[in-house]
Amino acid sequence: GWSYIADGIVVFSDGAGVINLTETAQSITLYAVWRATAYTVTYNGNGNTSGTPPADGNAYPQGSIVNVLGNTGTLAKTGYTFDGWNTAADGSGTTYQAGNTLTIGTSNVTLYAKWLEESYTVTGTARFWSGGGTVIPASQTVIAGNTASLTITPAAGSSLSTVTGCGGSLSGVSPNYT
Repeated sequence: GWSYIADGIVVFSDGAGVINLTETAQSITLYAVWRATAYTVTYNGNGNTSGTPPADGNAYPQGSIVNVLGNTGTLAKTGYTFDGWNTAADGSGTTYQAGNTLTIGTSNVTLYAKWLEESYTVTGTARFWSGGGTVIPASQTVIAGNTASLTITPAAGSSLSTVTGCGGSLSGVSPNYT
């Protein structure tokens, strides 16, 4: 907008009609009133199944340093663990953790929840009556919802006594069980 004095408040908005300025013997000087462009930081749950993304209601001029918020709305996604924020929905951008800072550029910023698939370590233990045997693999990491397979092979002349693990099932034909 425009003002009658330097560093003044807006008296005339952009596009406002100004009439009769030439009917007086005085000259009028108008000063431009500049306002910095402000940008926002928006948090996106990126497929969350519960909770809400945090809200940052501030408007930041270019060059501002912004503290990244944490998972204050207890976002959750079934089968996943929250792992911070990323500038790309697919996680290929810049990752930020709560308390990190980012610098505002020349556009609004959207930070997407970054999710890691939950995984578990499955370890099988077999007891043999005599002579021993093998469990292959002895331990493995499995993404939540997937199946783990262990091959249990008693040594020649030995037999399987018990199997323990994560409560799954045992199938196969002696002497090999999976």
